[in-house]
Amino acid sequence: MPVVYWEINAVNGESLSKFYEEVFEWATSVDDSGFHSFESEDPEGINGGIFTGKGVLPTHKALYVEVDDIQEIVQRI
Repeated sequence: MPVVYWEINAVNGESLSKFYEEVFEWATSVDDSGFHSFESEDPEGINGGIFTGKGVLPTHKALYVEVDDIQEIVQRI
């Protein structure tokens, strides 16, 4: 069950995005809402994004996992 996407809701998404851009030399694009999308150039890499929640959501990190049978996974929980 692979992780297929990641997301970080940061206190300052702009600053955190610049950190990842500079340290790892990752390219990013920014949409009108301020969401910074990172697209992996490696076929085995994982795309993701960073944003500022603006008080609507608490800060968090999220991993999105692809599963074959969601009901089976829910029963395990």
